[in-house]
Amino acid sequence: MYFYVEYRPFVSVGVTLLQVSQALAGHHDFLDLYKHKGSLMFSGTYPSHGGGFMLFKADSIDDVQSCVQNDPLLYLGIQKCTITPFSPDDSTEFVLNLWNNTNAQCE
Repeated sequence: MYFYVEYRPFVSVGVTLLQVSQALAGHHDFLDLYKHKGSLMFSGTYPSHGGGFMLFKADSIDDVQSCVQNDPLLYLGIQKCTITPFSPDDSTEFVLNLWNNTNAQCE
């Protein structure tokens, strides 16, 4: 199954700019880890209002929740997320299969 994960800006009271900067570095490590594991298909940012999205491939929403709880942007209270099951149409499935095959050849 696929899951659309959307991040929205939310800064907890008391979070410093240094903490945000460190959390962003940790967030990029988080993205790299799950890309290499093959769970994270792709991700991107919303340049107009902050936040962003990810597309995960997992067996269940619980698996995705277990992944994202390791993201410093979430556990430090800098952003919030929603997780929505995603069913690709035929053209999207083609792109995702192409993506999977390309990644497997590059590793």
